[in-house]
Amino acid sequence: PLPLLSRFNVLIINLAVADLLYCTVLQPISVDSYLHLRWRSGELWCNIFGLLLFLSNSVSIITLCLVAVSRYLLVAKRAVFARVFSNYGLILLLISAWALGLASFGPLWSVYTFVPQVCTCSFHRTKGRPYTTVLLFFYFFFGLGVVGAFYLLIYRRVRIASKALLRYRLSRRSSRKKPAAVDQETDDSGVESGPVKTCS
Repeated sequence: PLPLLSRFNVLIINLAVADLLYCTVLQPISVDSYLHLRWRSGELWCNIFGLLLFLSNSVSIITLCLVAVSRYLLVAKRAVFARVFSNYGLILLLISAWALGLASFGPLWSVYTFVPQVCTCSFHRTKGRPYTTVLLFFYFFFGLGVVGAFYLLIYRRVRIASKALLRYRLSRRSSRKKPAAVDQETDDSGVESGPVKTCS
């Protein structure tokens, strides 16, 4: 099995691939559209651009959710983490992330169009509804909410553990002080109960 650090690195690499897809392929075309105030790459590439744009965004959000869930399971339920994020499980999760993004925004292929207000290709604001509204809510509100919720659970778990560690340290310190106090009491009583010399 992959080392623990390598499993997290695989998730980070997947996140980087999704972001690099936007930065290296899509961003230069967006800059060209901003400079010329029109789409110069044809209708087919506009559809491809719109699909890749939302695919990269959705995979980024899904991967962030996987990172948050994996870290929580590592802290709270290590046995479940070992099963879910095994070598096979990790590969399945990464494939599922890209497949889910493609399945989510693939059906919008026919409604991707150039939007002059933002100088880029996106889905049509009215033709894609209500499906686009559901997708945006799912990914941006529910998805990012999942990330925040699991990091909050991690914070609470770590806080409980730190308080337990503090109580343990305090109990260890108090237990170390007790034998010294007992020895001191024994010495005092010994002096008092020693032989008493009397003058005859």
